[in-house]
Formats: sequence, C-alpha cells, structure tokens
Amino acid sequence: MINTERGGPELYADMFPEFDIVDLTTFAPNTYIEAIKELEKLGYDVIVIDPLSHAWAGKDGVLEMVDNIKARSQSKNGFSSWREATPEQNALVDAMLKSTAHIIATMRVKTEWVVEEDERARRCRARLASSRCSATRSNTSSTSWAT
Repeated sequence: MINTERGGPELYADMFPEFDIVDLTTFAPNTYIEAIKELEKLGYDVIVIDPLSHAWAGKDGVLEMVDNIKARSQSKNGFSSWREATPEQNALVDAMLKSTAHIIATMRVKTEWVVEEDERARRCRARLASSRCSATRSNTSSTSWAT
C-alpha cells in the first residue's frame, strides 16, 4: 500500500493483517512513480494508493507545483505554468496504466454547495455536485464499486 494518510492503514490492519506500507511524506507525482516502480520490483501483484488525491492537491502535488512555477516566472500568465506541471501528472497516469501490478487508487471527493431559497423563501444550503479532487481534464477511465 502506498499510504499518504498518516495512520490510515491501521484502519484495515484487522481485516488485512498481511500487507506492507510505503509511507509518502511528499506528494510530487514522481514520488508516486518511484514507489510504484519499487513495489513492482519487489514483485507485488496489487498496489493500493490511498489516496491518490494528494498527488493533485497535497504537499508538492501538481497544484503546488503550478503555484511555485508561477511564482518563479516573469510572466503573470498562470496558464503557462501548467506547461511544466502537466507532463509530471501525465507521467504518473502513464506509470499507473503501464504498471505490471493491478492498481487500486482511492480519491477524495469535493462536495460543492450552493445557497438557494426553498418554497417558503428561506435560504438553505443544497449540495450541487461531487467531484474527484484531481485534474478535470483526465483522459483515463476508472471503475468504481459500491457495497
């Protein structure tokens, strides 16, 4: 298991007593790639990444990379920062897709809310949508199971 949640794997320890943990402290896409390659070399057939969301929004993740590139840049155009960060995210997606192991990745969900009026003209919160905390321009597919 590639763990990005401090203490998260303990939640599964009694259900799955025999699994190994790689704790990540930085969430740059390359860190995930290195962990995947190392676990493949060790012969793991299944790799769980819990959660993958930190590669997008965590310390040294893609969003922070873009912010840092923009801060160093002479240009005030934030879109040009993505030119440097996007290939790193794409490399992580490629590493997952080309892995010799089966990869199970969890992701956080961001819930968006709006304030609207009900039938009695009272203001109330309503859930608008839920979306994955990741790039919105993903060209990968995912399968989800619910029990």
